[in-house]
Amino acid sequence: EEHFEDLFRVCRLNRTLIGRPAEGAGGAKVDEAVAGSPVVLPHDAALCDGELVPLEESVGRIASQFLVPYPPGIPVFIPGLRISKAMISLIRDVIASDGPDAVHGLFCRGGHAPYLVEVLNRDEESRVRRL
Repeated sequence: EEHFEDLFRVCRLNRTLIGRPAEGAGGAKVDEAVAGSPVVLPHDAALCDGELVPLEESVGRIASQFLVPYPPGIPVFIPGLRISKAMISLIRDVIASDGPDAVHGLFCRGGHAPYLVEVLNRDEESRVRRL
């Protein structure tokens, strides 16, 4: 029964990832969500103190953490990447279909919004080495 539930979640998430939306999901595509390239060395971004900001307010900021929807375990936020609307859309789709616990690295209190992510703070953005 547990394996069936895992398989069901993977199939539902796969429909979202390849652009055929699951019920109620926006159908964000993985290729759009992970098309970005690092603007800061990932090592430098991961070592920054960072700050927590609401997921919806993180567009344009630089990620300092991994954010991984599971299954299948594909990192969407990677330290050093500039966060895009497509990345946030994919995370929202996974939250809508499988709940916030399906996104490893997402901060929330009691499993409810606002969902928080860690980004470089403004001082760190100006000090880290850019690519």
